[in-house]
Amino acid sequence: MNRFIAKCFAGIISLIHISTILALGAAVFYYYSDHNSDIRHYLEAYGVPESSFLLVTLAAFIGYVLVMGVLSTLVAINQNLEILNSKS
Repeated sequence: MNRFIAKCFAGIISLIHISTILALGAAVFYYYSDHNSDIRHYLEAYGVPESSFLLVTLAAFIGYVLVMGVLSTLVAINQNLEILNSKS
């Protein structure tokens, strides 16, 4: 059962990786292609100046990498432990 859950979770993490990278890329593209975009209004509502949009995007990406890195490491540890248990 643990093996099944670990494989499902690994697949979910892969989908989240792809969707996050595409979403951040689309947000940057949309931000710079449309000067009256919803992203600009959303950031203005939270007090983020236009000049620091890339910094906010970079901070979101770094936060994502840290959180998902920890989760990916836990899945890898679980998979390696199963291999070690099956050998003994």
